[in-house]
Amino acid sequence: MTRSEKEQFSALMAAVFAPPDKTLLANLQREEPPISPGEEISLEVLQREYVRLFSNVSGEKVSLVESTYKPWTADKTCPLGFSGEKGLLMGDCALHIQNIFQALSLRVPPDFQGTPDHLVLELELLSHLYRFAPEDQIRRFIEDHLDWIPNLRDEIQKDDPGFYGKSVERLLDFLHKEIHSTKERQNESQSLH
Repeated sequence: MTRSEKEQFSALMAAVFAPPDKTLLANLQREEPPISPGEEISLEVLQREYVRLFSNVSGEKVSLVESTYKPWTADKTCPLGFSGEKGLLMGDCALHIQNIFQALSLRVPPDFQGTPDHLVLELELLSHLYRFAPEDQIRRFIEDHLDWIPNLRDEIQKDDPGFYGKSVERLLDFLHKEIHSTKERQNESQSLH
């Protein structure tokens, strides 16, 4: 894939994990290869699946927020009793994402103020990085902030491996290839020096 294709793929994946709309449906119909080959996907089905999996009304749904999959802080000197617990919002990774947005002169949208490390924003940020950042920064971002995607996959697979299960598998395949290909390119460039 070219950097432009990686940028577009990251943006598409961000749209996939946002609440479904007609634009997403149109983009999915143009996607090659399709995320769910052979399956007819309707907006109503996507919306129903999204709500069932991700709308956290009862507190038992799948989280799309990085902080909930990691300890709240890695700071061993933090005196708070919950500092090492998982399942909490606005942990270290959320603060780091806020700092990245600030450093890039970007704004966290109002709907994501309490969850700047939401998967949608992280994938939009990845798309932005493919447009403007060097490969080592992209790899570092993937390693630091998208390393929780296997946990997300496991949570989705527990419930139903339908459209969103296939989507997270495709995202995970992409991320694995990115980590391995950038490491290979880095090793090649080091061996040339």
